[in-house]
This record gives sequence, C-alpha cells and structure tokens, in this order.
Amino acid sequence: MEQRLRVSLLLQLYGAFLTERQRTALELHYDQDFSLAEVAELSGISRQGVYDAIHRGENLLEDAEKRLGLLGRVLDIRQRLTALDEAVESIPQTAQSAQALRAVKAQLKDWMDVWEAEYGL
Repeated sequence: MEQRLRVSLLLQLYGAFLTERQRTALELHYDQDFSLAEVAELSGISRQGVYDAIHRGENLLEDAEKRLGLLGRVLDIRQRLTALDEAVESIPQTAQSAQALRAVKAQLKDWMDVWEAEYGL
C-alpha cells in the first residue's frame, strides 16, 4: 500500500492519539498534499518543527497500528466484502434465484457503502 494512503488511513483510525500539532501537520501534508514549507507557513512553526511533528505523528500512528491492528482488520474485512460481492456476481441467475440474489447484492452494497463512508475504502 502506498505510504501516503497508509498514513491517511492510520490518521483516520488513530488521529485522536496525536497532539493537535501532529494531527494538523499530518492532515495538511498527507490529506491535502501541502509541502512542509506550506504547512510551516500555515501553522506558524518552523519547517523543522513541522518535520518533527510529522515524523513523531507517523511513529505514533504506526505504533498504535502495531498494538491494535485496526487498519489490518479494516482492510481484511473490505477484501472479504469484495470477494463476497464477486462470488455473488458469478452465481448464475435463474428465475427462482433472481430475487434472492438481488437482495443479497443490495445488502452487500449497503455494507460496502457503510465501509466506504466510515473508512474511505
């Protein structure tokens, strides 16, 4: 997984563990694609201060993931939902099964929509 996406997802899951400065620096840098200099200008701190806040924040996020494993679980469930959706799509439809398959597909779509809204995946 790309580092930018990984940090952004970890920030969604564990952002409450960070200081305000760390969270803001990470959000601006990773989610809004600001350079360190731009984050420094907006935050009123030095570029080195931004670098330190980002570096410490990344370490805290990775440590939280190592201890709690929420991102791994979220990605696993998303993968399982996708696999289930593909399996349902591959089932041949008959007149008798069409309504049941539509109901299953609708439920899967609802779960995938909830998952995307909650985790951006």
